[in-house]
Amino acid sequence: MRSHFFGMDTLGPHAWMALAFALLASFMFRPAPESGGWLWAVALFVIGMPHGGYDLEAIRRTTGTRAWGAVVRPFAAYTLVMLACLGAMVAVPTIALLAFLCLTMHHFGHSDSVWTRYEARPRLLDRVPAWGHGAVVIASPFYFQPAAAWMPFETIARVFRSQHTLSLPSLQLAAGVLLTLAAALLCLGIVRLIVAHRHRDAVRQIAIVALMLALAAYAPPLVAVGAYFLVVHALGHCLTASLPPRGRTSSATVAGAWRVHARSLPLLLPSILIVLAMSGLFMAKPVLVDRIGLAFLLFCVFATLPHHMLWAGSTFFGTLRVPHASIDQS
Repeated sequence: MRSHFFGMDTLGPHAWMALAFALLASFMFRPAPESGGWLWAVALFVIGMPHGGYDLEAIRRTTGTRAWGAVVRPFAAYTLVMLACLGAMVAVPTIALLAFLCLTMHHFGHSDSVWTRYEARPRLLDRVPAWGHGAVVIASPFYFQPAAAWMPFETIARVFRSQHTLSLPSLQLAAGVLLTLAAALLCLGIVRLIVAHRHRDAVRQIAIVALMLALAAYAPPLVAVGAYFLVVHALGHCLTASLPPRGRTSSATVAGAWRVHARSLPLLLPSILIVLAMSGLFMAKPVLVDRIGLAFLLFCVFATLPHHMLWAGSTFFGTLRVPHASIDQS
């Protein structure tokens, strides 16, 4: 029997319930717009960072050999990309942060939308509405709450003594343009789903987009995007890594997610230590979990590109065979 909560499909009922709970809690408790760092601190240890920490194991499993020696070259390339992103962050922090947001739109859309999530090489007609999915997740907080949405990134930019100051009205306008374009692309994509009789996928896609728009309007931006990151994106990666879609029963899902956490440890542990060390950059924040949340966000800025390249099947890391549907079925 399939579980209703662990709904195997990270756009399914369990995701709706989790996002709706975050929305309801925001209505009830009215948290400050700049709050939500605690959620990213939690993500450092559970689901969030582990889904990225699994990249080393993913490389090992897709090199065609169990030998760790074969991992050195592709992981060295992976690390070089990460260091290049860190260099860009130091050199041009504001531009690097904006580039990160654009990349995250693409990454969320490619990884999570109904059009592309199980496709190793999705068609252009599928990639276009998928981008719209990611744009809604990232751009909507900047449209509804531009000051609160940009605040954590402004804090990070100040650490690197950024000389650029963004105009919040311009940022909000850009977000509005992106949302308008995303809405048009999503509508076209939904029509294609309905014509193809993929009604369940259409309903799931509409539900997630509607919930994310509501969260962006009423929840703190770090909560809105953080909730999505945990229950849709990172959990989806854990399931993708551990189980083929048709084998996702509730017990198998829990075991698979746990296995991903355990096998991510060789990269997860040093990554956690790096984030904890970087939290010292944000000592102006009086609350420890807020400092950790900002540090994790900073880590994501320079770690997302190699992570995306790996899961999108880039050949930069060598001839890795990275199927989008499952890479760990043992």
